[in-house]
Amino acid sequence: MGAVRAAPAAQAAGPLAQAEPAFREWRCDARMGLGCGAIDFVAIDFPSPQVGWAAGKGGAARAVGGIWSRVATPEGASFHALDMISSDEGWFAGTGPDVVHYTAGRWDREPLPKPTWVRDIWMGTGEWGYVVGSTLTGENGRFYRYQRGQGWSTVDFPEVTKALHAVAFANADEGWAVGAQGTALRWHANKWQQVNTGLSVALNGVAVFSADEAYAVGGNGTVAVWNGQRWQQEDGGTSASLISLDMPSRMLAWAAAEDGTLVRFNGEDWIVSDNPTGGVPRAVAIADPAREEVWAMGRRGTLLHGVRGDWQGLYVPLVADFNDVAMVGADAAWAVGGGGVIARWDGADWQRAESPTEATLLAVDISSPDTGWAVGESGIILRFDGRTWQRSDRPTTNTLHAVVSVGPDDAWAVGDSGTILHFTAGAWTAVTGPTGASLRGVSFVDAANGAAVGTTGAILRFADGVWTAERSLGGGALNDVAMLSPTAGWAVGDGGTILYMDRGRWQGWPSPETVDLTSVAAVADGEAWAVGQNGTILFLDGQTWRLWPRAFDDRVEGLDCADDTACWGVGGSGTLVRYRKVRLSGFIHLPFLARRWP
Repeated sequence: MGAVRAAPAAQAAGPLAQAEPAFREWRCDARMGLGCGAIDFVAIDFPSPQVGWAAGKGGAARAVGGIWSRVATPEGASFHALDMISSDEGWFAGTGPDVVHYTAGRWDREPLPKPTWVRDIWMGTGEWGYVVGSTLTGENGRFYRYQRGQGWSTVDFPEVTKALHAVAFANADEGWAVGAQGTALRWHANKWQQVNTGLSVALNGVAVFSADEAYAVGGNGTVAVWNGQRWQQEDGGTSASLISLDMPSRMLAWAAAEDGTLVRFNGEDWIVSDNPTGGVPRAVAIADPAREEVWAMGRRGTLLHGVRGDWQGLYVPLVADFNDVAMVGADAAWAVGGGGVIARWDGADWQRAESPTEATLLAVDISSPDTGWAVGESGIILRFDGRTWQRSDRPTTNTLHAVVSVGPDDAWAVGDSGTILHFTAGAWTAVTGPTGASLRGVSFVDAANGAAVGTTGAILRFADGVWTAERSLGGGALNDVAMLSPTAGWAVGDGGTILYMDRGRWQGWPSPETVDLTSVAAVADGEAWAVGQNGTILFLDGQTWRLWPRAFDDRVEGLDCADDTACWGVGGSGTLVRYRKVRLSGFIHLPFLARRWP
């Protein structure tokens, strides 16, 4: 675990003073992927220009006035389809025995006749509707009708052995369902009948306007048009498989392809749209046809916004498993992770930075805008000079788990088998330590005073130029340490372990959690943060560690704070979560006070 350095503070004499009252907020906003990159979006719907909903593997999100936030869903929910009949009512489904009905914050399960992989939902006014899909193995088609007050029932339709992927209606008398290998079913004259499309590719989206006009999109860029008598194929503008379609009128449509390609229909031609963001959208929805305002969402939280084809990436995922973060003031930070990824926060956006390695980076620390270090597997060491990251000589091949930059020519790194490295006089050298345990965290308050922690409860102290072993308080792994002063600090570890150093002596401290804690930051007298598994965030409020309201589910691996008002946490699947604190003095705009919890 990377080092988290505390701001120097006066020597603590026991539990620290009560923190100043303030409004505090941890959240993942649009730039951070609506839940830290954990949702792979596959469906979007806008019941009004101001309110939209999106769903996918990992949950659901809602937009109000263009601002997206994650929505708390039933435990284990993983959706493939949704249809909103109003801003506050809709239907969601995925793989399982149920469809979930959402009404004004309440989720109610509505059982299907059989376990089904639901691919699409069409609910009309909510009095009646349909879901289509397949068996859980994806082989055979499933088709169900909903009637309010009666629930879901099996549809009597022509025998179809192929999966169904989409369904839509123009009105109660005219509708289509389409699916694998060109399958198409028509609702007409109060019955379902199979219609030959002449296509062998999968049809994944459908829009219906009348008995004489419907559109379908599918594999290999297929666009098919129903003219009342037969299906005719048109040029879809791309060879990529189209998997999502939104078509509010005959003169406007958008489609998204499996590879992230976006295609616009202008009433005559299907034209590939320029997407300069690098995101991978897989679902598209038109929020406001009059302005042609479009949203596209997709893999790992991809979130794009366009008006008349001018796309902006509100969030384009870095596609990385982050392991640590280091802040250089409230408006600058660096994060590192798997595959040598390095990302930089400039106060407005995260951007990927050039990295000289593909080795996994486990820790980063920055002591000034032009001095920083990153370390990781097989002893990899990178140095930052204010402009670029470059490889540094390494005296070990042991994996390094933590690093701390004490000054321009002074740094420490620790790792497996009790490895301790010291950078001074322009070179890294190995230092003999008092333990063979894997060291996971290191922290220094100045060049002469520091501490390191690791597996088997190992605690090391650096003073008078020598590393010595402290008395272990247990055999569980300690993952990080943050020193407040030479004789005061915090350490966290597996099983919710929290330790506190008081006047140079470590002691156990009550913890409200039993999950593994991965990182800790002590930011001021009486105020500290710890993070860990399942989106766990703990806050030290004076003398008590409290569990912060859970806003996401991803494991947070690294944590750093610029001061007591600004922190970043990072983790797997591109998790990037930000903390901000505003002191409660004078007048504060009330909407800002509203917590944006799911």
